[in-house]
Amino acid sequence: FIASQFCETTLNPPPAMDSCLWTDPLHLAISVSLAGRGFWKEAVTWASQGTDARAVSDALVAITDVAMQSRPSAEVIALLNEAALAVTQPLMQLRVRAAVAAISGDASQLEACLQTLLQIPAVPAGIWLDSVGFLQQS
Repeated sequence: FIASQFCETTLNPPPAMDSCLWTDPLHLAISVSLAGRGFWKEAVTWASQGTDARAVSDALVAITDVAMQSRPSAEVIALLNEAALAVTQPLMQLRVRAAVAAISGDASQLEACLQTLLQIPAVPAGIWLDSVGFLQQS
């Protein structure tokens, strides 16, 4: 579905393998479709209304991928930065902030994200693998 939304544009769709990692592919597809058509505010607003922090971060990072291809304005970057700060789960927020820093070329913000990441333990407390090998969080 997502790839078909890009047929009318000069933008490349997200890699097909990425879809295996998304927690809410339909939510993300709508976000990316809006962004691909230049409806940035609507895309960010829709992405921010995901069911959980992971779905929100998936959608916002996918929007940054679209923005990177279309040379985003300062307004788009500001929208994405604001949305990133609203993500409630710290690791997911860091993921979005790093993606926004990368597309904006903000080396100091990217470095700040890297330093924050280095301070996080390798396996945060409350996370374990269940009997099938899926990550669980308490």
